[in-house]
Amino acid sequence: MNIALADEGVLFLAHGSIHGGGHGHGHGVADPHTCGYHHPPIWEQSVLEMIESLRGQSTKDIEVAFGMWSTDCFNLGIERLREKMAARGKTLDSLRVIPLYLSSYSPVIEMQKYIFGKRPDLPLPIPTARIAFQGPIDYRPAIDYNPHLSMILSNRLQHLIQLAREQNYSLSQMEVVFVMHGPISEEDNTHWVEMAQKYLRDLSYLLPVGKFHIVSLRDDADRPTRDEATKIFRQFVSGAQEKGGVALVLPYLISKGGIETGILKRLDGLDYIWTGEMILPDLFFQTVILNMF
Repeated sequence: MNIALADEGVLFLAHGSIHGGGHGHGHGVADPHTCGYHHPPIWEQSVLEMIESLRGQSTKDIEVAFGMWSTDCFNLGIERLREKMAARGKTLDSLRVIPLYLSSYSPVIEMQKYIFGKRPDLPLPIPTARIAFQGPIDYRPAIDYNPHLSMILSNRLQHLIQLAREQNYSLSQMEVVFVMHGPISEEDNTHWVEMAQKYLRDLSYLLPVGKFHIVSLRDDADRPTRDEATKIFRQFVSGAQEKGGVALVLPYLISKGGIETGILKRLDGLDYIWTGEMILPDLFFQTVILNMF
């Protein structure tokens, strides 16, 4: 008789791109039965490749579920995890949930906490069920500030600096604009800005350019808030140009295929330096994620 060994499974939660349907309840996903993709969009593909690499480096059983607060997708991800463990003679006894998000301060994270039974009340007036899994659940924080990510960001910034030098700009003429998606509320945004300040502290030590600026786009906030963020963003970029310098636009985003098109649209008509490089793909980021579990 084969006796299955009880063990913990790891479930990553990933946002997903708008095109791929990862927002909200996963509308538009190619295969609604798995919340997966026959031909994954760029954003999802980058995450899937990283998850596959993590499987080769960890003794834990790992699965990923896309969708901000899609209980159905989360349940399906848990079921896929259960099936993979069963194939290895193990049972899914407990669950470790790791949100692959840049900040813990957002209504998305709070909705996930409700879904996984880590808060009693529903944070948004959206009908949402809890997951079906009944065992112990360890819901981990999002990435937040991580000094290892400063090394990845410094590599991205070095590339921007190299391009600026090729255009004969000195370090003192370069102004870094650190741009983030940002949250909805003012309270959460304060935490996002504090996180960004820590990263810029590290970057300014490693690469002392002329100035550093922070922009929180707050794409999901109300129209006046978004418009004000766009105004500030354009002022930082145009201000560098007016002083005879150049803005180096450094995105703090996980992968391509998300909001970067909107970033560039906001800067229409301005001169700046941009590579489009995100955190992924990066082998060092895998080490950061491994340390989360």
